[in-house]
Amino acid sequence: MNISSLPARYLGTAELAELVRELGARRDLWSDQVSHSGGQRHYASLHRDEYTDIWLICWSPGNDTGWHDHDISSGAVYVAHGALAESNPRIGGAHLQRLILEGSSISFGPEHIHRLTGEAERTISLHA
Repeated sequence: MNISSLPARYLGTAELAELVRELGARRDLWSDQVSHSGGQRHYASLHRDEYTDIWLICWSPGNDTGWHDHDISSGAVYVAHGALAESNPRIGGAHLQRLILEGSSISFGPEHIHRLTGEAERTISLHA
C-alpha cells in the first residue's frame, strides 16, 4: 500500500500500521520534509484526503503531545529514527508506558487515549 494507491474508504488498524511501516521504508517520499530546529516538534503533512491523514513529525527529547484521543479515528505510528514513549492513562493506577523504538510501529482504534513523548535526539515518526 502506498499514498497513490490508498483505497477510497477508512483503513483498519492493521492497514494503517502497514501503511506507516511501508512509508517509513520509503525515505525518498519524506526525507526532504525532515527538520530538527529549535527543540520544537516539526510537523509536515504528507497526504490528506477524505479518509486518511498522514504526517511526518520530527521530535527532540522531551517534546510531548499531551494527553489526547483521536475522536472517531483509528491511527498508527511508525518510528523511522530514534524512539518515542507512549503513555496510556489508568484510573486509580500508574499510567502504562512503552517505548516505540526505531523500526517499530503501533496502531490503535478510536477508543485509544495516549500521550507521546520524544525520547531520543532527532526522532522521526510517521503517523496515519
